Amino acid sequence: MLALSLTQNKTGVYLLSVFQSNGVTPQPLIGLTLWFHASYPLAAFHINKSSPSNGITIQNTAGGTDCATLQIEPTDSAALGLDADAIVVMNCELVLVSGSENYELDRGTLTVTGNVGTP
Repeated sequence: MLALSLTQNKTGVYLLSVFQSNGVTPQPLIGLTLWFHASYPLAAFHINKSSPSNGITIQNTAGGTDCATLQIEPTDSAALGLDADAIVVMNCELVLVSGSENYELDRGTLTVTGNVGTP
């Protein structure tokens, strides 16, 4: 289950693992796309990231543990406009796209907390 946390207006980097439905066999990723989506409907807010060049980088096309990296940029969370002590929890999912087929790999939550300052 995905359980990601992010501070608004800061970069979040997350390692992704991709296995076949048995949960043991690595899923080869050649010719496939990984897609991440998070949504907070109360604020009409969403984040969409995908491989190979929109926030998800595949390091190992053989799949398996830590085979890809999801990077959420500061601009991706800026529209939430959270106060420093605010916390928003939204649903998110990781999907494997093969042609017209979409396979849910994992789902869970993305928690975004307000930014207390700029370094």
